[in-house]
Amino acid sequence: MLLVARCVRIAGGLVMMAGCAAVPPSEEAATITPAQLLAGESLIAGAVEIPEIISAAEVLSLDPAMRSFVDEHGATPGAATRGI
Repeated sequence: MLLVARCVRIAGGLVMMAGCAAVPPSEEAATITPAQLLAGESLIAGAVEIPEIISAAEVLSLDPAMRSFVDEHGATPGAATRGI
């Protein structure tokens, strides 16, 4: 019985170690060059077209619901120190 318990522990340990082992990179991943990454193009064949990059003003703009939330909750004393 003790031998069975030891075998189960060893097998469990091996399974856990195998789960934490690094996965070797695939051949496809190894063919991506830094130039391809910097080009900003899709690396997946037949992928959807990438939309144009929007301006910082558009990213940071508030819609009416967001503006209402900020008006209601953002102007409290000490909000800047609390990260609101």
